Amino acid sequence: MSAKSTLWRRKKRAEALGCSVEDLPDNRGRHHNGPHGMSHHRWNGNLTNRQGYKLVRVGRKHPLACPNGYALEHVLVWVAAHGVESLNGKILHHKNGEKQDNRLENLEALTQAKHNALHNSERGRDALGRFRSRFLDNREHSELPEVTHGIP
Repeated sequence: MSAKSTLWRRKKRAEALGCSVEDLPDNRGRHHNGPHGMSHHRWNGNLTNRQGYKLVRVGRKHPLACPNGYALEHVLVWVAAHGVESLNGKILHHKNGEKQDNRLENLEALTQAKHNALHNSERGRDALGRFRSRFLDNREHSELPEVTHGIP
């Protein structure tokens, strides 16, 4: 379909709706017919964000919800037990390091400074006093295998 005929169709649609062509929504690729949530074949029973924390559907109007209507499960558990005021300016820390373990006894509210100090003490330092890289699994650069990228 040419761009000219597409523009003509958009003008005709805008005229029928009583608005300008610029005000028409761009509906390309948005059919929304596929299965969602639990009915999708790749549903694994839980929803997590990119950092690995569990998300719970609470609705868009919930005070702790993101714009999509989900909230972090560990925050909901903490707020239900201690109230929102207990989180004022603090970060929730998982004591055992498991992001999926959201039991109340595994959660601890820490200030940003204490949270950083806790994780920095776990990382350790090298011989020059620098923090070890978390990407090297607490190994030195000299301990890593040499990569030649196919060059003999």
